Amino acid sequence: MYLYKKPKMGKNILNEIDQMKYLFGYKPGKVISEQVTPTTPPSSGTTSGDTKPEFATIEGVVYKLPGITDLTKLENFRSVGKVADLANSMGIDPGWLSQYERLKQQNKGKTDQSWIKGDKLHNIWTATKGVLDIIAKLGITPERLKDRGIQETMMRSNYGPYLKYALEPGDEEGSVITRDNYFNKLADIVSYKMKSL
Repeated sequence: MYLYKKPKMGKNILNEIDQMKYLFGYKPGKVISEQVTPTTPPSSGTTSGDTKPEFATIEGVVYKLPGITDLTKLENFRSVGKVADLANSMGIDPGWLSQYERLKQQNKGKTDQSWIKGDKLHNIWTATKGVLDIIAKLGITPERLKDRGIQETMMRSNYGPYLKYALEPGDEEGSVITRDNYFNKLADIVSYKMKSL
């Protein structure tokens, strides 16, 4: 008797590989070394047409988003400010922010801060910081954030449970913001942040 089914496991692995190829812009029929990568125009002193990728390695991690060249720029890109800042920039109903602030005041000075785990707005804030880091690592542009495949990959990331809790209407509170609106607003935030890099 087998504890797992080989065909299903193989299918899951193939699906994951397909998602990764999609994220990295893989083109069938070309060797991986010949795949197109983000490039910079040759410098004025260079006569050859060779270009170099714009990737930055920061603290041993490669970041592919154009414009991220050092730790300061990376930290600025990943920053979402306070919970209220994110709520305002995403156009989230002020009632959610009022609820968050009320709970925060009720629990001020207490050592047990488990209430945060149950607050949907705080979950979006936590997830967005992590999602911005993923975007920077993979070089996902604002236009690609509107793609369902990219969105599904984000929902399956380590930050997916935070997003699902806040974006899916699983209880009487409902969702803080719809999934489509979240990713549209996130694309706007990424676009704005990329301009300031």
